[in-house]
Amino acid sequence: AARLPSTDRVSILASEAEARMDTLTNSGAVALLWAAVSTGAEAGALFDAVAARTPPLLATLAPNELAAMAWLFTVARLHPPALLGPLVDHINALPPAHFATRDLVQLHQVHASLTFEIPGLGLGLAPPLRAAAASARRAIPVVTSATQQRV
Repeated sequence: AARLPSTDRVSILASEAEARMDTLTNSGAVALLWAAVSTGAEAGALFDAVAARTPPLLATLAPNELAAMAWLFTVARLHPPALLGPLVDHINALPPAHFATRDLVQLHQVHASLTFEIPGLGLGLAPPLRAAAASARRAIPVVTSATQQRV
């Protein structure tokens, strides 16, 4: 049997999951959206379905899931205000210590997106979280490839 490229497989899975949102857990939705963003798969309908169902469920998400969801929507350049406002509020309500370094790096990217791509929403990380996110981002070493070094 022929293998589908990963983007096609994730697109098909996203389409099936969107049709069964009532059985998809929050963690499952975050994981599937992560796969879609990572592979470049088409998952617009799934993003819409998750955005519509998530605000009342935000209190059930773990800090890493909150950070991942915010990152996923901003990286996909999908900015539903009805989701992002409550999502950023939930994130800002947590102390920075609740987030792992990876989460903080994602939140640094989220803050940059909120600030520079969609400033009209007036959303951003609270100052203590913004400082922790920037510090986490600076702590990650930047590795340049041989090609980058030749340029």
